[in-house]
Amino acid sequence: MHEAPDLMAAVGSRLRERPLDRSDNPGRTHRLRPPLDTKRIGDRLLPQWQYEISAAGRVFYCPDAAAWVVWVTRVDLGHPRETD
Repeated sequence: MHEAPDLMAAVGSRLRERPLDRSDNPGRTHRLRPPLDTKRIGDRLLPQWQYEISAAGRVFYCPDAAAWVVWVTRVDLGHPRETD
């Protein structure tokens, strides 16, 4: 099992390099369902995705292709109930 700093470094690298790529593990990266499927960042409504960092841990993020930015909107160490 990864130590927390190593795990978060790997997540950060993955989100920087390929935030929408599901090829390595399609069950762990996906677009959230409504009402969590979008998030307002500033004046823009962006698609919100989820990356499963462990059996329970989740990172919610919004890739902004126009700005070349990935906004991390939430990090949960326990499974967020609203995604069930």
